[in-house]
This record gives sequence, C-alpha cells and structure tokens, in this order.
Amino acid sequence: AVVVADPVTLLARIGKTISHIQIDPVTLHLSESRILFKPIGEELQVSLAADIKSQSGFFTLGQQLHRLPLNGSEDASQLTLGGVLDDTPTAIAYDWLTNKMYVAISTIGPDNSARIEVCEDVRGKKTEVNCAVIMHDRLDYLHSLVLDPLDGNMYWINAVQNQVERAFMNGQHHDPHPFLNPASSEGATLTSLALSREAASLFYVRTTKDRSELWQCRLYERQSCARLFETTHVLHLAVHENFLFLSLNSGLLAICEYSRCDASFHEVEQISELEIFEIVESKHANDADVNPCGSHNGGCSHICLIARIAPKRTCACPIGIRLRSDGVTCEDGFQEVLLISAITGLFYISLDTSDYTPQAIPYQGHEDSSHSLFDVDFDPVDGFVYWLDISDTAIKRCRVNGSDLSIVVKEGVQQSTKTFRLDIVGRNIFWVDGETALIWVGKMDGSLTPRILDVTTKLENPHGIAVDANGGSIYITDWTERSSRIVKMNLDGSNAETFYALQEFSYPTGIELDVEGGRLYWAESNHSLIRSIKLDATDLLSYMQSSYKLVQPYSVAKLGNRIFCNSMAGRSFVEIVLRDGILAGHDSSRVVESQIYGPVGLRAVKLNEPATLKGACAKNNGGCNHYCLNSPSGEARCLCARDFELLHDGRSCVKSTSHVLVLDGANRRSDMIRMSLKGPRNLDRLHLQGLSGMPHDIAYDQIASTVYIASGNESSGTIEGVNLTSATPSAIIVTSGVALKGISHLAIEPHAKLIIYSNSEFGRIQVCSLDGNHAKTLAWNNIRPTLVDVDLVRSQIFYVNESVDISTIS
Repeated sequence: AVVVADPVTLLARIGKTISHIQIDPVTLHLSESRILFKPIGEELQVSLAADIKSQSGFFTLGQQLHRLPLNGSEDASQLTLGGVLDDTPTAIAYDWLTNKMYVAISTIGPDNSARIEVCEDVRGKKTEVNCAVIMHDRLDYLHSLVLDPLDGNMYWINAVQNQVERAFMNGQHHDPHPFLNPASSEGATLTSLALSREAASLFYVRTTKDRSELWQCRLYERQSCARLFETTHVLHLAVHENFLFLSLNSGLLAICEYSRCDASFHEVEQISELEIFEIVESKHANDADVNPCGSHNGGCSHICLIARIAPKRTCACPIGIRLRSDGVTCEDGFQEVLLISAITGLFYISLDTSDYTPQAIPYQGHEDSSHSLFDVDFDPVDGFVYWLDISDTAIKRCRVNGSDLSIVVKEGVQQSTKTFRLDIVGRNIFWVDGETALIWVGKMDGSLTPRILDVTTKLENPHGIAVDANGGSIYITDWTERSSRIVKMNLDGSNAETFYALQEFSYPTGIELDVEGGRLYWAESNHSLIRSIKLDATDLLSYMQSSYKLVQPYSVAKLGNRIFCNSMAGRSFVEIVLRDGILAGHDSSRVVESQIYGPVGLRAVKLNEPATLKGACAKNNGGCNHYCLNSPSGEARCLCARDFELLHDGRSCVKSTSHVLVLDGANRRSDMIRMSLKGPRNLDRLHLQGLSGMPHDIAYDQIASTVYIASGNESSGTIEGVNLTSATPSAIIVTSGVALKGISHLAIEPHAKLIIYSNSEFGRIQVCSLDGNHAKTLAWNNIRPTLVDVDLVRSQIFYVNESVDISTIS
C-alpha cells in the first residue's frame, strides 16, 4: 500500500479549469477540490508552476502568465510573455530560492527554435516585469523545464532531438547529452520530466504507440538511466518525497513509490479529466544561508541568477540591454536597434546583445492583428519611429516605448504605397506609390497638405527609396519586366536620370544609402542578391551566399559594418558583417530566425546618436513657407503644398485662386497642367490617373471643381470626369460607347448639370446629364460641328460648323 505522510496539494488542469486539489494522505482519495480559473479552451496548451511561500499558483494561457492566489482571494494578476505573435511559452518553472520565473519560449515553424528567459519576481500584482534571455543559441523546441536551485542546474526535454538536456541556471554550459539512454528513441517520445532532490534523480516518461515507460537517471551519473515501470499512457509526471504522481491518458491520477511502482501503483478516486499538474510543496533549505542573490540582489543592478561556480551568482539584464564590463551593471537602455515593420505589427530587435530577441513596440492598439505594416523609419532628431500602415492607408509615428501615437499623413497614401523615407533636415516624408509610379512629399508633423513631385523622367514601377537629406538627392529602385535600374534625382524631383542600369530581370526592391561609407546598397529579388556600388557608380560588389537560403530578399538596412536583409518568403533575416566594405568571412555572417511573421521593412539605427544636419534647410526651414528641400548645391529649394502657388521670391506660398488648365499629351501618359494666372508662371502637373484613351478636349465645372475630358479612338468615344479636389485625381467614366465615336469638344452648363458635346463623325450636338444617365440630341440636321461652347447668360450654345461658320442653339 502507498503511505504518504502529509496531505498533498496540487495545482492542476482539470478539463477546462485550473483547480486547487488536495489528496488525503491515508485514504488517497480526493479530499478537497476548488476551481481557481475557468474556462480554458480544450485546444490551448497550459504550463503550471507554484510558490508555496507566497501561496501563488501560475499558469500560462497563450502568451499570458496568470498568477492565482491558492487561498482563493481575488488578488490575481497576469503578465505578457514573449515579444511576437508566434512566441509560445512551452514550459515554466519557479525558482523558489531567488523567487524568479524561468520561461521556455518556443516557436513552431521551419526552425523549431527556442529560448529560455528568466523573469524577476512575479509574485506581486504586476503587469510588467523585466526578463532576461539566458539561452538562445542552438536551442530547439523544448518543454518540461525543471530546476535544481540548490545545485544551480536546470533540465528540459528537447522535443526535436527527443532527449533530456541540461545547463546551469544562468544559461551557461549547455550539455545536450547529460545522460546516455540505453533504450532506442525510435518510435518513442519523451513526454514529461521531474526532479527529486531526495533521490538525487531525474525521472522521465518515455511513450510509445501503446504504452508509457517510467525511467530514472541519477543526476551526475551519465550511464545510470534505467527503466522503472511500464503502464498505460502517461500525460504528466511529478515527484513528491518517495512517490511518483502520474496523470494517465484516462484522466485519472495515479500514485506509486518509485522504488517499487509495480507493487504500489494506486489510482486516486474522484478525479477525472486530469491533464497536467504541479505539486505545491515547501522547500526545506534555508534561503538566507544558500541564496547568493539574497543580499542586495547579489550586487546586480537588475537580475541576479544562481550559478554553479563562485561567486555562485551572475548578473543579467532585461532583454536587449547590454551588461557592462563590471559584470553587475546594466546599460541605461538600448543603443542600436533593428526596427522591423511586418504584416503582424511593429517590432524592434536590440543589436546590443547577441540573442536578437524581437519585442513589440507597444503603441496603443498594437495587439490588433488586422494591421499590415509595410515600411519603417526613425527620426533621430525627435526620437520618433515612423511606419506605413497599409490597412489604414496612413503613415503613423510613436516613441520607441509606444507612447505619443499619432497619424501623420493619410492623404496621398494608398494601398499601393509600399515604401517611404524621412528627410530629417527639411522635416519631410517621401513615399513611393508603385501602382501610379508617383513620388509624394509630406511633412513629418503632418502640418501641410502632401503634394506630388514633378519627376523629370518617367518611372515605371518604383519600389525602394533612399534619401540623402544633407546631399539633396533621392535614389529609387525602378523596374519593368525586363529592365531594372536605379534612378537618382534631386529632392524636388528635378534632374532625374538613370544612376545605374542593372541586369535584366533583377527586380530591385529595398535600397539603403550609406553616405559616410560612400556606397549604395540594394536587394535584387529575382537574383537573391545584395549588391552595392560607390556613389560615383563604380566598384559594383555582391553580398550573398547560397548557404543563407534567403529567397527573394526584400528590404536592406545597414549600420556600421553590418548589413541586414529580410525575405518576403520567410521569417528569417541575414546579418552580413563587412570588413573594408567586403565580406569579413564565411563565419562572420549568419541567418537569424526572428520569429516575426511577415517581416517587410527594416531600419537599423542608433537611438541616441545626435543627427548631422547640413544645408540651407537645417536652419529656419531654409526661409521657405512650406516645403524646404536641400539641393545638391546646398541651397534651399522651396515647394508649396497642393493648391498653393510659389511667389516671385521663391519662398512664399499663397492659395491658388485663378489658373488655366492645359491638356498635355506630349508624354506617353496624358496629363493635365495647372498654370497660375497671377505671380510667376507656376506649372503644376495634376498627375491624372485612369484615363481610358487619348484625350483631345476638356471642360471645367467650376461649381463642382470637376474637369470633364473627351477622348476617343476609331471605334468609340468616352467622356470622363475628374474631381480636382482629390489628392490623386482619378478619371471616372461618365458615358462611353460607339455612339460617342467622333466626339470632338465639350462644354458644361453647371447650373443645369449638363454636358454639351459635339460629334463631328455623326454630325450632332448632344447633351447628357453629369452622371451620364440621361442624354439627347439637340441638333443634327446638315451640320458637321467641331468646337462647342455655352453662353450661360443668354442660355445659348455656340458651335463651329465644319470650321466655316459659327452657329447657335437656344
């Protein structure tokens, strides 16, 4: 018979609940059961831990660590674990000696990577705590983490290699083979692990298709593992005094003495649907005598960890913060970070430490997974992170800590906008619309209406953008199906030309400018290459190795001697280390599994380095009323916001009140130019979108601020309307068809909301409503009309008949 000295308390998952249960020591029946938390979805994985000193139970649910008082009070709390969506806590273990929580975080994916974090005291009612990454390199998906604080070791099951592994509790001296298992792992899975200080042993469950085996390994004897017992499938295992506690696949709890499990095996009555559990027991060591972190936190500024070797403790820092050379003090914060925009959110990775653990930037609403973020940049002057939110078609900003969230720009940002860059000197934002092949500029504080740059060369499919704010230049990657190139232009769009022509089918995407190093870097998606060239378009270099397996590189970022590049085809990114501008060696670069789903934009920055601002725009906005753009000569080039005109002084902007509209068909893409009637001759292109044909006449409705355009070909004609109040004027078809073949000229009667148009092909003067729904013919007898106009005062229509005489219609 089994005889347990004292009542045994368990924190257990029973069905859809977390419950507090107690086993009677004499009858081995359930003597008490109390639900602490419900409901829990059956499909959700849960890990458990307990601390008897604070009477606290802990369990994970998704990325949340819940703390529950075991005495049934209402003093519960929860914390968020992991930094990204797919970070999954797969095991927790409580260090009762230093009061810290060890958390195993694993990622289910192609790499099955994992890390172990240690979080400071989680017993209080806290919503945030500092955690340190103590293990990450060559660590596979793991579970069943157990601690031995008195010896300073921790053990776990490597689910990928199907083996027990060990390391010091400070993460040092990882031993993937502390025990030699005489049994073959083929066809069997290690499913649970438990540690007994009394027996100086590890116990684990080895499960096959039909049965489970219980094994015992003595802690420091590599060849000591032996099978103890075989039974039906075991879900979970724990040790208390001389006894093994087992949750069976049937949902029952079983107890046996580990030295004679066959003879003492007993199933506890009145318990069902039991899955995993944690025995709540007191530890017998005197904390004050053996806790190396007990006095003044072991001298550590932040997190003190148990170590097996003198001085029996090491110090650690919160995720991403570097430990100073004194070994006890953490830096005040991050120095270098990699900012990442993804379809799942906005993240940063500290480059100060080697673990590269991604963390979410916690701006208000960042948990909303419906947002797709497509690019990111940083302003070193005011300390804001900017990002492009395609879901909201807006550019937003916040601090690195998530505070001061605001929408900066919405007008002009489309679903087809994929990249942007900051001009920190002129305080401008440039963004690229790949579908319309337009370059936009707005203000970094959103104070002005954005406008489109008049680029002096035709872009086909612009993608990446790099801005030299001090030097006054923009670099754009642009490609068609066969040709690829890098275009260079001034910040105002002038002097645009091909900077460097790439190989066919290169498909360049992201681009990065290193002004200090005098080079330009870009990704070639089709060739899976990173290339660079000097700013005089010489010395082309390539950076990529087949071992990186980075398919379709997308964004490029550079900081110091390191290049970072991601892929749209996976979660990883490549870190390439350079020496004198070339690869430092095969072992100096690595592929980093970031666990971020859908990474798109990258930006590597120094957070606390003062910005270098040069050129005329660095002081007083260069004297410009609106946009100040540095030119390559160092002078300021002033531009006005949309619907404003630049005066003779070249700096002042006034609202446009009168202008002439000119139809321009000189380029391959027809457009309209607005020419001011006052002041200097400002010529502003309207960048019309969606015109269906070659236009040959326009008419303006001043009341609705809408231009109507007549176009046609050999078989049909079209009338389209364009509202000029829109940031991106787009043509909408009013009416079209064979009946409009030969349409010649237009006139508008705005009060009656009519379009009058001449048709020289069919010899008619016709009229239709502004929406095109109603139409009729006004004149048709022996006429061949061309030009047409309307006298609103006399309510008369004038038209030129066969270019000979002028006739009227009332």
